[in-house]
Amino acid sequence: MKPPLFKNKDCILATLLYLMIPIWIGVTQEWYTWYNQDNNALYIKWLYTLINNRWLINIPISIILIYIYYCWYERIYRDHNFRSFRFPLALLGLIILNYDSQVVYANIIYSFSYRVLMTILSGLATLLILFKDIKNLVSYYKQKKINKTNDQATGFSTDNNVKGRIPYNLTSYASTIADRLIATNNKSHSYAVGIIGEWGCGKSTFLDLLKEQLEGKAEIIEFNPWMCRTPEQVTYDFFAALRHQLSSKYSSLSKPIKKYARYINSQTITPNNMLGFNLSFSPQHESLYEKKQELSNKVSHLSRPIIVFIDDIDRLEREEVFEVLRLIRNTADLSNTIYIVAYDKEYVTSVLEEKNIKDASSYLEKIFQVEVHLPKVNDYLIWETLKEDIKEQDNINDRFTEQLFKHLSNSEYTLILKILNNYRRAKRFARIFMLNIKYLSNQYKGEIKILDLFWLELLQMYDKLTYDRLSYDPYILLYSEDERFKIRPGIHRKATEKEKNAYKGEKFWKEETPNILGMIFGNYINTKKSSICYTENYDKYFALSVSPYKLSFKETKELFNQAESVEETITQWINNGKYFN
Repeated sequence: MKPPLFKNKDCILATLLYLMIPIWIGVTQEWYTWYNQDNNALYIKWLYTLINNRWLINIPISIILIYIYYCWYERIYRDHNFRSFRFPLALLGLIILNYDSQVVYANIIYSFSYRVLMTILSGLATLLILFKDIKNLVSYYKQKKINKTNDQATGFSTDNNVKGRIPYNLTSYASTIADRLIATNNKSHSYAVGIIGEWGCGKSTFLDLLKEQLEGKAEIIEFNPWMCRTPEQVTYDFFAALRHQLSSKYSSLSKPIKKYARYINSQTITPNNMLGFNLSFSPQHESLYEKKQELSNKVSHLSRPIIVFIDDIDRLEREEVFEVLRLIRNTADLSNTIYIVAYDKEYVTSVLEEKNIKDASSYLEKIFQVEVHLPKVNDYLIWETLKEDIKEQDNINDRFTEQLFKHLSNSEYTLILKILNNYRRAKRFARIFMLNIKYLSNQYKGEIKILDLFWLELLQMYDKLTYDRLSYDPYILLYSEDERFKIRPGIHRKATEKEKNAYKGEKFWKEETPNILGMIFGNYINTKKSSICYTENYDKYFALSVSPYKLSFKETKELFNQAESVEETITQWINNGKYFN
């Protein structure tokens, strides 16, 4: 557990070490001469007399001093960042303490003075700082060297879209919307625009484009309601964000925002006033209304509109979604304010229907004056994103990505894009696929057919239930013939009555699953000795390893290269019944 003082600012804590306790008299001869005169520095002389050799006073003071130093020591020891001010500060303390022999320090007990105690503590601090700084620098350069020499180390890609991959029509569309928003007259009420689309379709990217277009033309506020823990906190955090981001430019807004937020938090929200359509104005509500009008009037006089960006409200719990809608529609309905909100309409509609709102779509129309459907992203851009993300994480060989996609047919291309139908899905797939390929390439080169792993990872992303069934019981969907797995009739196509090994159960897989299985276990696919369709290789793809009771190709080669006698090695293998090192 950290000491209470450990939470203080490092620099303030360190400075206190040299200002709080030591009592020293004079740094120059002139000051010392002045001090020796009877009527000068009476308070300091009195304090010196009070504590000098008074161990009952000095021992508690020394314990406090040692404790403060201990807090600083612990902070230095735990910290892995280089703080340049620490060493000069500790060194300066040592210099000040021992600069002039005429400086008199009170004795703690007998001849053991505060000078000696502070010198010991400061000296220990100096040594500790040196030790930690040297250790941190060594670790830093060692890690830097490892990163430089380790060519196999690559990181995961991020969800951020590279500007070059953002289609022109999306940028142009964002520019048009931005121009219209700036030209919109909303001096009497707020204005709300909904950016709607499914998960991963590029709503966040589009919001970023809008922000770029509006930069310098409006006061941009970013509000993240998904950081709120409760519905009640949504309103509080919104006005806190509004005040924090506006008050630095418009100090006159700070107080009205704070007042209005305080009034709102003092109100009790009932079902009758949700979303502000059935407000009954009691005297208390009138007071709240007046505060809102006061703030709204101040905002209306700003030279530029306030534009609030709210992203990912479909990440929120249902009550929190409703609170955001209520905030936009009523609580924060301020003049000269525009809300741009990104959401999945299907999810938000379901939230409203749970609140017994029959016509949810019409209800949203009362909140959002405009709902923008994002233009469709061309398939080739998603395909390029997939290829570029794989290439970015590719350090296996220079031609890995090219070879992977080289022989894919049009039907395979279409199938992949049906599943990876947006930027985010493409990126997520590229990450997990390249992670597993990299891992297997390092350990079991030649053991895995890369294209089989590609389709298997695609199946895992698309249909996890079928993937799990294949992992634990392949015979549900497959049958074995000539040491090879094949798809049961009745899965990929309708089975005839005469066909053996037909699937008899109920369909539990998704629409495209049989097509993916056909790419891996089809009768006419191009197989290799490492293909998943061979029963001896099957488990490798799910366990991401070779069984300990089998030798990998790499291990077999190493085994015979090291063996003095091939016959003796094989005999030992047979006798042991399992791989031996």
